[in-house]
Amino acid sequence: MLVAGVLTALLTATVFGGVSRQGPHTNAGWLSLIVALMCLPFGLMLFALGAAKWFRNRRIARRGPRLAAALFMGGLALWGPASGARR
Repeated sequence: MLVAGVLTALLTATVFGGVSRQGPHTNAGWLSLIVALMCLPFGLMLFALGAAKWFRNRRIARRGPRLAAALFMGGLALWGPASGARR
């Protein structure tokens, strides 16, 4: 998504007639500007979330499988069906 947004922004500025104070000069320029303005924020958000997940997975992998199992089991204990019920 991020690459598509950057590509359409570049195409808007170069191939599709450029952009002035009043906007793009052609219909294709307007269409590519709309696509760029949709793809850039969403693509940036996806990239940031993917990077955060990659760093988290890397940190868990470095600490070892015992920590990963403890985190997984802790999540089940907090959100499982028996989270508040004691017998």
